Amino acid sequence: MAYYKSKWVFTDVVVPTNKVVRNQIHVQLWHGYIGKRLGYMNPLQLDGTPLLKWSTSIFTTQSSLLALQFIAQFRLDPSKFVITTSPRFDRVLSKKSKAKILLEQIGIDTSFKYLLLAAPTFRRDNLNRISVEKSVGVLKAYVSKKMQDFLKERDALLVLKPHPSLTPYLKNLELDSPNIAVLNNLDLYLNLSGITDILPAFDVLITDYSSVFVDYLLLDRPVIFYVPDFDEVKDSLGYTVTFDVYIPGPKVRNPDGLVSAIDKALGSKTNGDTYRERRECIKQVLFEKVYPRNNTEVLLRDIGFI
Repeated sequence: MAYYKSKWVFTDVVVPTNKVVRNQIHVQLWHGYIGKRLGYMNPLQLDGTPLLKWSTSIFTTQSSLLALQFIAQFRLDPSKFVITTSPRFDRVLSKKSKAKILLEQIGIDTSFKYLLLAAPTFRRDNLNRISVEKSVGVLKAYVSKKMQDFLKERDALLVLKPHPSLTPYLKNLELDSPNIAVLNNLDLYLNLSGITDILPAFDVLITDYSSVFVDYLLLDRPVIFYVPDFDEVKDSLGYTVTFDVYIPGPKVRNPDGLVSAIDKALGSKTNGDTYRERRECIKQVLFEKVYPRNNTEVLLRDIGFI
């Protein structure tokens, strides 16, 4: 009922409604994205794309490049786009100590010398469904014996936070290590939080085709891309950009390479951070408006809410 009484509706997903109230304004706060083929460009299935096109009044995004990609993906009227900042940035740019306190409240030990976040997304089968076998297969690389030994040696904790759709399959992992913790969305929701709230706590991010790295760019810390199935994904779903150009970190193809890349990332402050300039370059392309604070207020002004 609250939905139908509201003049403004803010969301970052497709609103599951078959009725838009007259004079109601739907603001799409789509999370950071680069590269994946979605919507009408998805060669496998359209999902909720037509509904998104029909229901969106204002689509906020952070750069001209991203706006052009979304226009192509969802065939939205260009006049609906507002290039602005994002409320997410206020959380990503919060203090590291605050994010660590949140992790402690969830039950994750943050006393390790290094905190690493692994945030892989799901894999699809040839019918565009989630492939449990492929998705769990990727997750297993993060909990291998070699990984566990390495984490113990470096006094590091790896927090495994996969895409929410993979939560039911985490039980398939054989995990018994004090250096690996599993985090799911329910843990965050119960603390009225999301992944952006915990990003500042981590020294390194490991991901794949997930757009979580876009927000993490604001922290200017190492990012590693573990993509053992890169060729398969390229040939099936594909990308809207040249993947190797837009990823600001090493592209790793096997578990041994993943451990090696993490080792180099942890030593980047001493031995040099070879990807720092690339991260800064990509950040400049993807973000046209970012502020140390008050990003939410700026967005509300830009869309005419205040």
